[in-house]
Amino acid sequence: MQVSTKSLTLATLVTTTIISSISFLSINNQVSANVPILKQGNHQINKVFSPAPSIVGNWKGSIGSKGDDVRTVVEIDVSSQPGAIKQGSWKFWGSDVKTNKDIVLQSGTLVATVNNNNTVTLLFKQDGKKFLTFNTQLKNVKQLSGELVDKTNIQIYLEKNK
Repeated sequence: MQVSTKSLTLATLVTTTIISSISFLSINNQVSANVPILKQGNHQINKVFSPAPSIVGNWKGSIGSKGDDVRTVVEIDVSSQPGAIKQGSWKFWGSDVKTNKDIVLQSGTLVATVNNNNTVTLLFKQDGKKFLTFNTQLKNVKQLSGELVDKTNIQIYLEKNK
């Protein structure tokens, strides 16, 4: 088979043109890649993570009957300990009318048991004996409320101090 100079030149020219075009196209594709650019402020956070509610800390509030405006001021301190059962202390506060100062009327120890769904059983003890038991609910990281066991008309409302 004989190849003429014209055929060889034409074949070389076509091959060179095709290779040059492929190189040129691939370079262009690499340079012109489409990268989406997000603008600031167009983002939405789907879930906000917040700390799990904890019973540990100092809580202040009141105990009283439903519908009654007379309430007893209560304070509880719950210590940080591993597990669902926490130890602490409680105080009922009042006012000394003679000195016009806040005083502790009663106090004792506390056992706080954290159950499922952020329910908490508060066992108030005085002189080592059961005094009062409340079934409560942690509403958020700052509020705890519930009722006296067997006397649901007696309620407790507490807020966590910082």
